[in-house]
Amino acid sequence: QIYEGQLRDALRSGGRENVMLNLKLQNEASFNRSMERIKKSISDREKVNAQAVVIVDRWIQKNFESEGEPFGGWTPLSPVTIAMRTRNKEGNVRILQDTGQLKIRWKHLYDEKTAAIQSGVPYATLHNNGGWTMIGGRLLRVAKRQILPEKEPIWDKLKTLFSADLKQNLTLKAE
Repeated sequence: QIYEGQLRDALRSGGRENVMLNLKLQNEASFNRSMERIKKSISDREKVNAQAVVIVDRWIQKNFESEGEPFGGWTPLSPVTIAMRTRNKEGNVRILQDTGQLKIRWKHLYDEKTAAIQSGVPYATLHNNGGWTMIGGRLLRVAKRQILPEKEPIWDKLKTLFSADLKQNLTLKAE
């Protein structure tokens, strides 16, 4: 056993003395059940991963609404692009939102170990990264209009989500 005075003296010495605390569990079975619950909640992350995907999807939707403002705004559409549109050729011409498919077709993929979001249209990567494409027999340059967030603008929200989840799951609850 260690007494309060001995512990205080040991702490004052800056940890230069070895201090050993003997703890006795009052209810070992309850402790073991709590540890199993914590182990299960930490290994099964499906719920928090689903929430993380929603955070990323909301960021993408806000990015569309602001037309890339988090990245300084998307490059305006060229006259050629506007002429090729199927609709929204005049007035408030929204960048990357002719048919609306690029904005709304995001697949939420998550399970107990992973979280991901994936576009449901094949041209999302071209718009996100920029590049070249053939349209109507013409080679056209597509400006980079970043759709997906980089780590910095979204990391704080994800870190807060996962930290809160871990804190909740690591709390031992008396049974």
